[in-house]
Amino acid sequence: MSSQSPKIGVRNVAVAYGYSFAGWGLFALLMGSQNFVIRWSSEPHASLFPFLIVPAVRSAASAILTPPLYFATLKWPFSKKRFLIGGLRYVGLAAAFIVCFCIVRWTIFPNFDVVHERFVPRSFDSLVGLVIGGFADQVLMFVLIMFGAHAWIAYRSSQVQALNQINL
Repeated sequence: MSSQSPKIGVRNVAVAYGYSFAGWGLFALLMGSQNFVIRWSSEPHASLFPFLIVPAVRSAASAILTPPLYFATLKWPFSKKRFLIGGLRYVGLAAAFIVCFCIVRWTIFPNFDVVHERFVPRSFDSLVGLVIGGFADQVLMFVLIMFGAHAWIAYRSSQVQALNQINL
């Protein structure tokens, strides 16, 4: 599969972004509703909408970056033959994901200070704070996206192999 790179058309990109936004949107709804239920237990008149904002913004940034990671994984799959190059490539992808995630997240919506429950104005310091403060979450998101990408590639490979066996 790594020897031939499949053509990626506009339709494939649109479908990938559709799935990405649908999946991450459901995840945002789940996270926001969990935060709402926690707050609602102590404050029965709380509204759901404020609890959806930050998860929706995080999920939108993730949804924007998920298809490029899937397509990069499709183009350069991890293999035992080129373990070191593959490892370096994935470290580079992780660093690029973290930087791009923070820039997209920071551009869409300002940072939210959980302690003071207010939004922080955009500045270089708030961007760096987003990288440092959310580093573990971003690495975990990257790892989960890569697991999903590799599962998708394994599924596609098994479909191609099954079709090839049928056509024999």
